[in-house]
Amino acid sequence: MRTDNNDGSFLPDFCERGRVLAVVVAAELFAIVLALMLPSLSGDRWNELALLSLYIQWIALSSAGLLCLLRGLISRLGNRLAATASYLVLLVVVALFSEIAFQGLRFFTIGLSLTVPDHFDFWSRNFIIGALLSGAILRYFYVQHQLRQKHRAEAEARLEALQARIRPHFLFNSLNTVAALTRTHPAEAEAAVHDLADLFRATLKEGRTLINFDDELALVRSYLDIEQLRLGDRLQVEWSVDGLPEGLQIPLLTLQPLVENAVYHGVEPRTDGGTVVIAARDDGEVLVVEICNPLPEVEVDRRDGNQIALANIKERIASIYGENGHIDIHDSEGRYCVILRLPHRPEGSR
Repeated sequence: MRTDNNDGSFLPDFCERGRVLAVVVAAELFAIVLALMLPSLSGDRWNELALLSLYIQWIALSSAGLLCLLRGLISRLGNRLAATASYLVLLVVVALFSEIAFQGLRFFTIGLSLTVPDHFDFWSRNFIIGALLSGAILRYFYVQHQLRQKHRAEAEARLEALQARIRPHFLFNSLNTVAALTRTHPAEAEAAVHDLADLFRATLKEGRTLINFDDELALVRSYLDIEQLRLGDRLQVEWSVDGLPEGLQIPLLTLQPLVENAVYHGVEPRTDGGTVVIAARDDGEVLVVEICNPLPEVEVDRRDGNQIALANIKERIASIYGENGHIDIHDSEGRYCVILRLPHRPEGSR
């Protein structure tokens, strides 16, 4: 059961159909385990399982429904108050349905030889079990939330390291290129300075920022324009990014570091340069982006920088999209390709 959400609450969003289904399955499993553990009172275990399942499903679905209705209010509370409020809601539901179950049991056994359990014993036993189980479930949600927050913070720290880590050679070469163009081609020098400023400005934004796909492509073009001034015809770029739905968003600085890797590890080491291919397509609810570059003629040991960038991007994709986002690498036939599969919406917002 996932506990992620878009606000700061540790509670899952029980308004989502997937989580309601998870509640139903978990409640039914608990009912089966309980039915197997308890001694049979009537000798008909299937009938007892049906009644027990009905009782537990009432409690589980009513609790989920109330937490869904009160989600807006509870999410504005601190974690401690939210846990207390949620716990009280669960206790009220357990107490109410325990009383309803007892009264129903007493009503339907009138005139039968079945023994009705003591009222207080029945109610208190169910209430204590519900209280212990509710506390354990809320504790589980809280621990999962804390772990997710920790992983997210670690991913943010890695992203900040990636954003702060502009390769010295790129900055040095860019400034040299601008200096060389200042007198002979001032317009190109000015454009290069603007492109460099756009790249630096992007590194100052929050790590989990989602930007329009077109804006991320603009950053990629700014980077390639700078490298084009330095590498000239050795750097060729093929674009295939047309026909995409409007408004697609991806994490900031996802493509630019990959394109920088393609230039630095694939094109620059080759004497004749090479072509970087940037393609994107919409695959239903997933945006697929492929970045390919030629492999160098001679193996060059530049793997450290490449692995750091890839590791950071993988961390960010996992932090934002969970298991729904993927990054794959293919290395064959003289080409190195990185393929991103990013859902249209982050995990927890569906």
